[in-house]
Amino acid sequence: MDYEATIQNIGGFGFYQKSVLGLIGLLYIGSGMQTLLNVLILYVPDFSCVSNHTHGNITYNSTKDECHLYPNNETGFNTTDRTEGSIACKSWVYDKSDFTATAATDMNFVCGNADLIPLINMVLMGGILAASLFLGFLSDWKGRKPAEIIVLVIQVLCTLPLYFIQTSDLLIFLRFFGGVCVLGAFVAVYIISLEIVPSDYLPYVSLYSQVMFTVGELVVVGIAYCTREWRLLSLVLAIIYFIFLFFMFVIDESPRWLISKGKLDKAEAILRKIAKRNGKEFYTMLTERTCNNETVPVNGSFGDIFKSRILLYRAFNMFFNWIAVNIVYYGLMFGSATLAGDLFVSTSLMAAVELAAYVVLILLVSKCGRKTLYSTSIILTGIFCTSSGFVKIWAADIGWLSTLLLLVGKFAVSAAFAIIYNYTTELFPTVIRNTILGLSSCFGRIGSMAAPYVLVAGTEMKSKFGIGLPVILFGIFAIVAGVLSTFLPETKGYNLPDTFEEGENIGKKVKHKTNGEDNNGMVSD
Repeated sequence: MDYEATIQNIGGFGFYQKSVLGLIGLLYIGSGMQTLLNVLILYVPDFSCVSNHTHGNITYNSTKDECHLYPNNETGFNTTDRTEGSIACKSWVYDKSDFTATAATDMNFVCGNADLIPLINMVLMGGILAASLFLGFLSDWKGRKPAEIIVLVIQVLCTLPLYFIQTSDLLIFLRFFGGVCVLGAFVAVYIISLEIVPSDYLPYVSLYSQVMFTVGELVVVGIAYCTREWRLLSLVLAIIYFIFLFFMFVIDESPRWLISKGKLDKAEAILRKIAKRNGKEFYTMLTERTCNNETVPVNGSFGDIFKSRILLYRAFNMFFNWIAVNIVYYGLMFGSATLAGDLFVSTSLMAAVELAAYVVLILLVSKCGRKTLYSTSIILTGIFCTSSGFVKIWAADIGWLSTLLLLVGKFAVSAAFAIIYNYTTELFPTVIRNTILGLSSCFGRIGSMAAPYVLVAGTEMKSKFGIGLPVILFGIFAIVAGVLSTFLPETKGYNLPDTFEEGENIGKKVKHKTNGEDNNGMVSD
């Protein structure tokens, strides 16, 4: 049985597919909300140390420094020697114009505890890494639908307790599983969406997933604006996730997965349901014979890549590019709360420019090559991030310009992030494609785990250079990655390679097109 032809015959992209994608889109929104939640609950507003503390016979006042108390002049201490007589501040007063309370203000993630913020952000990314290692296996083993249900249950169980917890240890623990759910709640239903639509709709399905994920970021900012309190925000999200859980009892299992597992009766029932919803008829009787597609075996293994200098160089080049894209993308996301201006406006703008990037990308991807789009996007990312950093250093009084440059940088890196997945799949032959993708994703997650610490680089520097150092580092990573990417071949106009020889021939003069068209699908990671 030709599965692609079957999907076309029972309605192609009909009412069934549209209704299922509508529900799946809400689950994408949930993943986007979970991702940006850290930025909001770890927000640190302006604060000051509570003064008039008495220690022994000495009264201390907070002056100039939010993290230390200094003795009053009446005690006989010389004002030039205040550092020697200071004590660490233990309680603070926070500005409540944006939030009445965040996790950072409730648990005092400031001064000596400020390093907990990048740690929690790193743990969130670690959860995404963990999900990338086991979720694909679970989805292939037990099915897309059971995997999604398990993740959605975890999502409720790791979000609801945020309303009650009092310690940073529990917060760290729960945010790790929040990271698991960011990717977990996205991938399983994403695979379902790919397996129920005709192949010519894949670029649009991919764009849809990216758009709805970003809509989720905008939604959680809106909820945060209405609640202004991190525990209430978490409770609202937990309720939403609980409602989302019931959607999976309406969404069917992927018929393609059922066929691959020999569950032909269930697959046939779903295909008949799809046909009925689309106003079509399904006449095929699924049997082992009709579902046994002939395949031509492709010889080779991952170890053979070490025999190909071309593909080995290409792999390590892409690994670095994945690290760079993730460092910059997540670094700018985590740093959106520190931009000049209103918290809710800055985080919303960061999400809005990402949406704009996806719209522009879908208009260009069929006209421009993947290499051209990717290299241009990542190099522009570097230029704008570096420029923003130097504006922070030398023109701090015009913070709007630094913010504008970072927004353009976020636009560019969002485009790069969207295209790198597909570019990677087109560069490598079938026998190692999934392995290279898995390794690339792991390297990317390592980059995203490093992003929170790059973001706080320079905080201990005494000079003004420290305030611009993080985005300058982001820019350097992006520019180096962009330069390296120019040494990779263009994949536009080539079939997906099956053998090592075909993979090595990508970029050479002879092109092999498929039906006069190139593969222009995009996949979100």
